[in-house]
Amino acid sequence: MNFINIILTALLFFGVGAGWYTIFAKQWLTTRDINPDTFNPQDNKYWKEPWPYIATMVVLLILSAVVEYIVIATNTKGFINGALLGFILWLGFSISTLIVHSSYEDKKIGYIVFNGAYFLIGIVLTAAIHATNR
Repeated sequence: MNFINIILTALLFFGVGAGWYTIFAKQWLTTRDINPDTFNPQDNKYWKEPWPYIATMVVLLILSAVVEYIVIATNTKGFINGALLGFILWLGFSISTLIVHSSYEDKKIGYIVFNGAYFLIGIVLTAAIHATNR
């Protein structure tokens, strides 16, 4: 396993998330039934605490390592093949899990689409990069 690749793709995935949730902050807040015009990030304790960011980075490192393992186990090579594998992994594990949990938590379809799209981009890029660097 290429541990440098694992770390770099996890950092890239984290960076995609930072950009995604910053650029589309108003849309994201709306999917959570929060009025973006009255929302004050300083009032949100989770945005002040390091725990969510640390947890996210740890999870993305694990995710990247698992994707690397699957790329190796399936002998996937090349950017396009890696991207296809990433799409299959997203479809089978990420979006399906998000749909199930969101259904029981009474989340709107916009919430699922918005968060699912971020993970689609992240997982597809992660798998494509791992498959390219083989």
